[in-house]
Amino acid sequence: ADTGAYGGHGLTVAQAAGHKTLCLYRASAYHFVADAVYTNSPVSGAMRGYGAPQGYFALESHMDEIAATLGLDPLSCGAATMSAGATTTPSIWTSPPGCRARGGTSAPAACQSA
Repeated sequence: ADTGAYGGHGLTVAQAAGHKTLCLYRASAYHFVADAVYTNSPVSGAMRGYGAPQGYFALESHMDEIAATLGLDPLSCGAATMSAGATTTPSIWTSPPGCRARGGTSAPAACQSA
């Protein structure tokens, strides 16, 4: 995470990028490493998403590379490995199916009713 000058949120943004994405796909083990980098770029801070856009971009880019290496369609590869049940991570985050199991709605259904 590029904290910019006087950045105090680099570690928490990097942490959020890692643990918010862990429950999206099935995996028997997780390993996440991040670096907070001080640069002389403009000061950064908390904003909507707070680490999730960065984490999901990295995760989906990695999944696309895996699919390409295996000669698979990225969408079908992602759908085949996506968490189907209510999974949780070592942190406080729950998978999207887990949220639905607790009474949440799926995004497509919510968009249809809007």
